[in-house]
Amino acid sequence: MDAHDFQPGDTVKLKSGGPLMTVDGVGKYGMGATQDSVLCVWFEAVKGQQVKKTDTFGPHLLVKE
Repeated sequence: MDAHDFQPGDTVKLKSGGPLMTVDGVGKYGMGATQDSVLCVWFEAVKGQQVKKTDTFGPHLLVKE
């Protein structure tokens, strides 16, 4: 899949598993980025609290749920 196959609001998951994530954006994130990646948001339980996590992933690592 290409990065632009993903839209903000899509629900995705890593092909290798893990939590469901929501696409927050698609673009060139990070200094010197030359390729588009997918910015994802999800929540994890940490010491009984839900903590917001964010990270960027190459589109080849993600599948839509």
